[in-house]
Amino acid sequence: MVKIEYTVKIKDSQNPPEFYKGLGKGVISKITIEYKEVNEEELANNIVIQKGIVDQMDELIAEHFEVVPKLIK
Repeated sequence: MVKIEYTVKIKDSQNPPEFYKGLGKGVISKITIEYKEVNEEELANNIVIQKGIVDQMDELIAEHFEVVPKLIK
């Protein structure tokens, strides 16, 4: 089993405040996901598992943020 902690945060370069006490500066959310059928060796060597982790990161970004373009005339 491998546990991955995902932290959704605003980049330090943007000088964000601490939104939620104790989570840290700029942190919007933290979640931990257990990958029960994966060990550290598989994590290091299996591109499909690594892609799943990146996909989870993309889902978290989409869940917490949106960019709305607006035409200005």
